[in-house]
Amino acid sequence: MRNGKGSSVPRQNDRQANKQYQTTVERREMRHAREDYNRIQDPAGLIPEDEPVFLLRGQDAVAPVVVDIWADSAQAAGANPLIVRAARDQADAMREWQAEHGRKIPDMPAV
Repeated sequence: MRNGKGSSVPRQNDRQANKQYQTTVERREMRHAREDYNRIQDPAGLIPEDEPVFLLRGQDAVAPVVVDIWADSAQAAGANPLIVRAARDQADAMREWQAEHGRKIPDMPAV
């Protein structure tokens, strides 16, 4: 939301209204592509309940490459350089974690 001065920082009243709304909205569980990841939630309620969420773990052999591709796509779309840098840093952290702990091919638990 713009405050009339070109800034994207919410006005104080907007922040207060948002906080009040968040405290009164019924919390619903976010759903993941894998049922066993449904324990990972959004306690602040910032992600709408019907918004799909996809989680990549550090152990996932393809995760760093996927995050790099996301960063490239975000950069090409004009995303803020800070989020692009954060994604690239996360991909690097995944590679470092994999070098120390190993990695595995993505799987799905038996039903």
